[in-house]
Amino acid sequence: MTNFFWHQPALNYGWGKPDPNQPWQLPIDNPDVIALKAEMKNVMKYWLDMGCSGFRIDMAGSLVKNDPDQSIRFFWQDVRKMLDKQYPEAFIVSEWSNPKDAVNAGFHADFMHWFESYDDLFSRNDSFFRSSGEGNISHFLHFYFQQYAFTKGKGYISLPVGNHDIARINNNGRDQRDLEIIQTFAFTMPNIPFVYYGDEIGMRQLNNKIAKEGCYGQRAGTRTPMQWDSSQNLGFSTAPFEKVYLPYDTAKSAPTVLAQQNDPASLLNFLRKLIALHKSEPALSSYADFVPVFVQKDKYPFIYLRILNGEKILVVLNPSDKIAAADIKGILKGTRKLLMGSDPMWVVNNGITKIQTEAKSFAVIKIK
Repeated sequence: MTNFFWHQPALNYGWGKPDPNQPWQLPIDNPDVIALKAEMKNVMKYWLDMGCSGFRIDMAGSLVKNDPDQSIRFFWQDVRKMLDKQYPEAFIVSEWSNPKDAVNAGFHADFMHWFESYDDLFSRNDSFFRSSGEGNISHFLHFYFQQYAFTKGKGYISLPVGNHDIARINNNGRDQRDLEIIQTFAFTMPNIPFVYYGDEIGMRQLNNKIAKEGCYGQRAGTRTPMQWDSSQNLGFSTAPFEKVYLPYDTAKSAPTVLAQQNDPASLLNFLRKLIALHKSEPALSSYADFVPVFVQKDKYPFIYLRILNGEKILVVLNPSDKIAAADIKGILKGTRKLLMGSDPMWVVNNGITKIQTEAKSFAVIKIK
């Protein structure tokens, strides 16, 4: 049997509820299924022994078919025991899109993007991270907190802003500032951030109609070759254009690594600074506390605190193309040091802290 294509055979991890009239639907405790799982663990050990740091597991919750009880979790829990004992530095992240279940199944983290309100963030023209200012961050946070409450202290959520299945964030007219605000969100939320190749230079979503290995439409335009320099095929290959894996960005303005490498104002160097900040500030770690400060339906900005051992970092995000202001009850005490972005206007009056931000702006502020 196949998962998607004749050349992609589905390994038989068993059926949660086998149909007795279909002899290939083996129960999960069938000796053949048990042998397969043991061999897949051997495959993982092989690559870990070769120096692999871990694995990203595609469709991790679906390997056992007709599995309403999610019995596949027993296999992943067994894998996690093996890793903890033999490869304690190894890391596994799932594409489950339900961190609560994924962490319970033994994963260190889960990509949370196949859910109802993910489009509220990036995809739609009225998503929160669009300059039109028509988004609603509160809808996303409702779903996020449902998962956050169950995973805190047990495992981690990862909020991918880009991957091989979803449109690149540089689409529909976004500019560098838009991308900077999105990446600031990714690196300051309680989140294990991943940078999808090409997003560090702002590679654009392309309208490729050519299908490769099951990527149709949008997905093909997300998986185009990495753009290294201005040479043939943007440095990806010396093959004729028609032989390249997928058509690359042929625009004269196509971003490349070489063009941004030594430009201090480039997106590439912005990402480098953001990564360094994420590593150097304990309050931005995935396990630091997360306290929303200003979240209102259909309003901007989005403001939150990250707190760890008394250290506090305030994040202010206004992706809209309009000035935005927040009135916060109480006084955010302490001296402020701007770490990245631009200082918002800050006024305290009658027990209210008013924070006003410029259009399409962000601020990462350390409060002591």
